[in-house]
Amino acid sequence: INVQTTGTSSQIVDSFQKTEYRGAEYILSVRDNGANNFHMTKALVFHDSGADAYVTEYGTMYSNNHLGIVSANANNTHVRLYLTPTVANTQVKATRTGVSV
Repeated sequence: INVQTTGTSSQIVDSFQKTEYRGAEYILSVRDNGANNFHMTKALVFHDSGADAYVTEYGTMYSNNHLGIVSANANNTHVRLYLTPTVANTQVKATRTGVSV
């Protein structure tokens, strides 16, 4: 996963199909391209087969400033992971480990 963000609005980092995965663990690395700050965190995401997705973030570390807030939601077919950056220009790199349904 490699996403360039622009602005500080919530942006999709990744999504997965609800019929394929019950949940996933993410390791996210966020870089502030303007100030060369770094942020790393883990997130667990799962869905309840309905319209709800749940996320918890843990193991968060950052060099100077907290660079974003992780959230998730679901629609009829997908679960989506979001990052709301605290600065306008970030690079998000991540890995996902999925758990099948």
